[in-house]
Amino acid sequence: MLERYQVLEEQIREFIVCHSSLKYIDGSVEVVDGGAYAWSKLGRVEQKIQIQIISDYSELIEEVSQGILTSSGDIQRFIESCEEVLTYIRQDSMCWDSSLERSFENIQRELKSQIQLITHPIYTK
Repeated sequence: MLERYQVLEEQIREFIVCHSSLKYIDGSVEVVDGGAYAWSKLGRVEQKIQIQIISDYSELIEEVSQGILTSSGDIQRFIESCEEVLTYIRQDSMCWDSSLERSFENIQRELKSQIQLITHPIYTK
């Protein structure tokens, strides 16, 4: 399972950093410190990559959430983390990151958190 996470992480990195782009939303710095960004429309090839990554990641999430996580706190944190990653992959909302590299760093942090929850769950009673 950890190998699948590593493969997905690399696929997501390539998709975000090499096949995606952000455009600054004019005037957003007046509302939000650092400004806000919108994802640029993906081409046909990039959309196919996106769909495949979403499918692979969703399949992994399903397997992990059914088989490993036993603490309700872990499950909730895991679900929130997965949603955060999916938001980046779907590119269906504004982005607060000023660069694609920063977006990937946020994704990477969430993936590491998920792995931590899978391998070292925190039990709450």
